[in-house]
Amino acid sequence: MTTRPQCITCPLAFLIFGTALLHATTFDHTLFDFSDETATSEWRVNIYGRNASGEKGTARFEAVVGRNGEGALQLTAADAGAHNLISPVIPDGDWRARPYEALEVWYRGDGSTDKASMQLRMIGKDGVNYGYSTPLFLGNTNWQRAVLRDFWKRQGHPPLDLSRIERLYIAGSGTHTIAVGTIRLLEGRRRIHLEPSKT
Repeated sequence: MTTRPQCITCPLAFLIFGTALLHATTFDHTLFDFSDETATSEWRVNIYGRNASGEKGTARFEAVVGRNGEGALQLTAADAGAHNLISPVIPDGDWRARPYEALEVWYRGDGSTDKASMQLRMIGKDGVNYGYSTPLFLGNTNWQRAVLRDFWKRQGHPPLDLSRIERLYIAGSGTHTIAVGTIRLLEGRRRIHLEPSKT
């Protein structure tokens, strides 16, 4: 005679799922989505270096159609010295009270072997402005999602706290094109919510 194995967790599962619905959510925070003209007009380009000919070259940005028809911002540089595309100051809010594990960026390159750099400026707890950076490779001309966790920092700088960032910079030099779509902070932790079942 064989006996059917008993499911020890079944009563618990029935108790949970029979009386409530489980919902897992994260508190990710969108920094920029370029959904309107105001969102793009507050950015600016700064060419602070010179090319091999001793000239600054050119760099400009414009609003373009992004992934799935959403808004995006495109930086186009031609024989430009070192430059960056600078975001407006990121406004404060309740989002600063939460921890984040990564910066998510949707972007599209120009198919070249060049790279740009995503740079963050953070106001430390001591009130000092610190810089962090990580590369964005431009070889893919399709929209791609980059989840950025590892940022270079100078020796002596504190660890990056994404809840304290003040501005974003997209830096590069030479001739290249990069389009950037939604930029947001990923909290990483999933919070479970119970909702009474309607059945």
